[in-house]
Amino acid sequence: MKPRLHKISIILYSVVAVLATMKAVQLWQADRQQAYLFTFFAVFSVFMILFRMHFYKKFKEREQQKEP
Repeated sequence: MKPRLHKISIILYSVVAVLATMKAVQLWQADRQQAYLFTFFAVFSVFMILFRMHFYKKFKEREQQKEP
C-alpha cells in the first residue's frame, strides 16, 4: 500500500471516529442501545487508526533499510 493511501485511511478512520462519537452523544438519552453501537464504532475506529499508524511506521522503516 502506498504511503498516500495509508494517510487517507487514517484520515477516514478519524472522521468516522468523530462522527460516531457525536452520534453516540446525541443518542445517549434517547436510545442507549444505538448509542452503545456508535460508541463501539468510535472505539474501533481509534483502534484502527493506531493499528494503521503502527504498520505505516513499520513499512517506512523497512523501505529505508532496503535502500543502500
